Amino acid sequence: MSKKLISFLFMIVAATCFRAQNKAEKALELFSEKYPQEKVHLVFNKNSFIAGENLWFKSFVFDGYDISGISTSLFVELYDSNKVQIGKKIIPLINGQGSGNFILPESLKEGIYYVRAYTTWMANFNEDFQAIKPVVIYNPSSPQKLVPNTDSKWTAAAFPESGTFIDGINTKFAVRLQSKGITPSEWSGYVVDAEKPDVKITSFKGFDQNVGAFSITPQTGKKYQLIVTDSKGNKQTIDLPPVADSGIHLKV
Repeated sequence: MSKKLISFLFMIVAATCFRAQNKAEKALELFSEKYPQEKVHLVFNKNSFIAGENLWFKSFVFDGYDISGISTSLFVELYDSNKVQIGKKIIPLINGQGSGNFILPESLKEGIYYVRAYTTWMANFNEDFQAIKPVVIYNPSSPQKLVPNTDSKWTAAAFPESGTFIDGINTKFAVRLQSKGITPSEWSGYVVDAEKPDVKITSFKGFDQNVGAFSITPQTGKKYQLIVTDSKGNKQTIDLPPVADSGIHLKV
């Protein structure tokens, strides 16, 4: 077979693959437009409460980087450490924002509780974007006392919101902190090339005790690491996924 014929066949195969990938990318872009993904961010009026007080909260619902106009209401639920629901509110959303409160029963046992927030639309997608925040509730009358676990270790996880990590494409990562106790109130992170650990590529601060985010444009052949540090100097290093040469990137 001549070199010219081989080159011609190669060009046909390459063009066919390019058209197929183009169609797939357009299909995913259309899916993203038709089915945008919401994320919830919750803010409390303080970090800890006493049984009988009001727990006030403000919510922000995002679609990508913008305030979402998809949902008109938000479900906010309060749970104890055994996943028993203590209360539930349906909060009207105006321009993606809403606020409300829970009146904490005076009979609540002292301990760590959790507030969960989500929209009906979010039930169609991954639960990772629902807001779940721990809250400490004290009760002087409770026989059960909360012993602060200051040595409780936390773990961090990072995942690309598009599901892919492709050479030359700016990718946003979501970062989540988890702990059997209370996650640190202040924490931050930065990304490095594993071969140049002293050079920060990008850095960020946590939005709250549980969630943070950063963006990076990767290069093939490089290994990236995320270093997360709390205010006490505790540190954790996470390997980011390998960088793919090519693929389909769905921007969320």
